[in-house]
Amino acid sequence: WGANGAGQLGDFTTTDSLVPVQAATPANVTRIAAGGTSSFAVTADGKLWLWGAGSLGFVGDGTFVSSAGSVPTLVANVSNPRAIAGSMGLGTVNDIVAVLLQNGTVLTWGRNGYSLGNGVHWLAANGEERATGLAGVTSIAAGEHHTLARKSDGTVWAWGFNDSGQIGDGTHIQRSIPRHIRLRA
Repeated sequence: WGANGAGQLGDFTTTDSLVPVQAATPANVTRIAAGGTSSFAVTADGKLWLWGAGSLGFVGDGTFVSSAGSVPTLVANVSNPRAIAGSMGLGTVNDIVAVLLQNGTVLTWGRNGYSLGNGVHWLAANGEERATGLAGVTSIAAGEHHTLARKSDGTVWAWGFNDSGQIGDGTHIQRSIPRHIRLRA
């Protein structure tokens, strides 16, 4: 339920809904995630499906065509992800997908306002970009203007727009590559 202007509810429409609607997901979904204008599912066979804002490059197939729309679309070049996170930004700032692969690396794509983690900002990416310097990642999360990764050594890394200090490095400086965040007890 909720906003559905990009087809993110997956019910073959772009009509908002105040009550739950049945998404046209593939069978045997084991994990789900949602971003601002897209939704994601992983099936038991390890396939990643996406629906919603394909026009932002969210399908990760090298196009900016709204190929996702209101029905699930297979992301053919990603298999068996450990985790998926979608973030939403305001306007053109940030709207990305982050995928944690089995090998502990992070792929990102979508509309980039510092949040792809590849050192480039204000450039939409329509295929996967590897977040720079991240290996051994065990979990990921995405916020309104930023992305987080936790490594196997317990360290936390963050990148993104940082306009409200959401990266946690004590600044308002935008970070286009992952930055180690020192947590205080």
